[in-house]
Amino acid sequence: GWELGIHGFPTSDEYNDRGHARQDFQSGSIWWGGMPSGTYTFNVAWASQPNGFFCGPTTGFMILRYKGITTSRSTGAGLSIENVATAMRTRDYGYTSFNDRRFTSGMNAWIGAGYYSTTHTPSPDTVRAAARRSFSTGYPMAVDEQERRGGPHFNGHSNATFSHIMAVVGYNTQTDAVEFIDSSAGMWINPTGAQNRTFWYPSLGGFTSTYLQHEYVNDGKQHIGIYAS
Repeated sequence: GWELGIHGFPTSDEYNDRGHARQDFQSGSIWWGGMPSGTYTFNVAWASQPNGFFCGPTTGFMILRYKGITTSRSTGAGLSIENVATAMRTRDYGYTSFNDRRFTSGMNAWIGAGYYSTTHTPSPDTVRAAARRSFSTGYPMAVDEQERRGGPHFNGHSNATFSHIMAVVGYNTQTDAVEFIDSSAGMWINPTGAQNRTFWYPSLGGFTSTYLQHEYVNDGKQHIGIYAS
């Protein structure tokens, strides 16, 4: 696609990255001969979700702000959490519908291209590949995970059954450790642990098996998976 492809125009000459030739573009990077092993991060600034069901719009807002896409390329709306919620129809549903692919359609409408796709209950290898690929495309991957009352929780989340959307902002290809940015941090006081705006989870494979592969809300609809570029 040349300059019209997902990477856009080059912003650097080729340089050495841990023994691999790399070149940076407006969106992401290209490594010649494959990405080297190590830690990759996105410098995404945190934002707080304004209510209990705006995790999707707030995560989308953080990604779009990080990418510098301050105006919707489909409607001309200015970047705000509320306007991203409108693109995702979050208020219409009372949540950001995974089943109807509202995060994906909202993000793609805002970006003006079909960068994001949705995968329901992906395998750990699928999620790992998507996380690695996101650092090439330059668009952070998001997860729509589900926790259940009485089951495991993380980052101080309350003991309840719910779905929650977060973006992946760091990944270590050697250890499989993954870093999330959590828009719900500070929304409630939880005696089981403090909430951090960003946090590392020890294994992306373990996170996938625990939170992205088992539907706990059995209403015949899809609720969990990933949004990847």
